[in-house]
Amino acid sequence: MEIPNNIKILGKSITIKKTHPVDIDDSGDWDSTWLVIRLESLDDPKFPESKVAEAFLHEIIEALNDFCNLNLPHQTISTLSEGLFQVIRSNNLKFEDYD
Repeated sequence: MEIPNNIKILGKSITIKKTHPVDIDDSGDWDSTWLVIRLESLDDPKFPESKVAEAFLHEIIEALNDFCNLNLPHQTISTLSEGLFQVIRSNNLKFEDYD
């Protein structure tokens, strides 16, 4: 998966930073103050591409949870991100416009 440097979530510009593994506690985190999603760098063999891609989806859900005041518990966010990621990957879903 090619992860972009920026995305928009609910009209807000979110910066995506790839960081060294020592800079974050897990494979990703959401910084609501600076509107940044940080992901562990892709070249770390400890975390395969699929782990980083799922972490990216997880942090997007974290941002939605924050912006919309959903107050979802972390376990719910983790279940949603892992479940959605599996469905998207296993079914090769692209969500692109059809011509």
